Amino acid sequence: MNFMAAFQLLGAYDRYYYSIKDLEKRSFLADNNWLGEISRREKAGQASAIDIQGGHSQYVAYYGTTSAFFLGFQYFKMYGDLLDLAITNKAINESQRILSKNFKKVWGKGIGNVGKTLTEASSIGKYTKEAIAKEKGFTDILPNLLKKEGLTMDDFHYMMQKHANALTPNEIKKLTRIRKAIPKPDKNTLMQKVVTKETMNRYIEGKYAGEVGGSVAIASDTKHLKTFEDYYYGLRLDYKLSNGKYEFYLEEGSCGVIRFKSTEVPDKIIIPKGGTFDEWNYPFTSTGFTSGNNGRLGVPEWNLPERIKFTDGDEIWEVFNDGTQRLRGVYNEDLGKFISK
Repeated sequence: MNFMAAFQLLGAYDRYYYSIKDLEKRSFLADNNWLGEISRREKAGQASAIDIQGGHSQYVAYYGTTSAFFLGFQYFKMYGDLLDLAITNKAINESQRILSKNFKKVWGKGIGNVGKTLTEASSIGKYTKEAIAKEKGFTDILPNLLKKEGLTMDDFHYMMQKHANALTPNEIKKLTRIRKAIPKPDKNTLMQKVVTKETMNRYIEGKYAGEVGGSVAIASDTKHLKTFEDYYYGLRLDYKLSNGKYEFYLEEGSCGVIRFKSTEVPDKIIIPKGGTFDEWNYPFTSTGFTSGNNGRLGVPEWNLPERIKFTDGDEIWEVFNDGTQRLRGVYNEDLGKFISK
């Protein structure tokens, strides 16, 4: 059966027309830079109700029923010829939820409540330390890797703190095998880059381009580092610039942490070791691990030699010495900058 043709006959592709209330809410959302998904759907010719009560009224007036039947077909069009029973049930259930009185009570009370709900959600962020802590990371797989190599945690930490040139051939082999066993990030992997407070503010102010590069890490690989001080010692941010000055200072009390995902990561990311990386000074190790010290375990290190662009929803956080993390901005592709929170 040709589902798509049947859906067209049933009105599944009827264009939605904004009501006055839709336009009022759209204006409110535009003023607060919350139009990302709405704009995308408009450009794709898939605009739908913004005001739930208005959308419900249009639906009833158009189809002459409060049944979810026709709205169900609006959801079916997203799946096309791939429909199966499970997806059909999902679409019907979603339709009933949208038309239910309880759903209308939550979302149909006007602009003020919508704004409040969106504000509360956006101030929390997607990439919280709690969310990252649930992801599988370096410290979760390390015990088994050490067991295979006959190493204790102390042995490993001792080796991590050395530059590759200071390791024995056997130590290099063991570290190399451990490093190769750590999965390479893909397009869905949450990455992060630690920057100074000044750099963080420049990103938020729109003074820096919407790109990121250089030394980065998989976010879940750093979850054992809780505070700015942990980052400072675990990632060895005590390096000097070419002018002999330090870039990071613990006295600043905090640092910026950019958390991002990108389809460009798999093709552009590398392990920083050998070649021109051998010219970098210690505390860089050229082993693929940071040389964590002061009781902090380092992390698997990655590098983006070519800068990649941020995408919608990437976040920039401020991490303090007491472990507090505050969402400072969310990236908006249309505006080409982080929107301050």
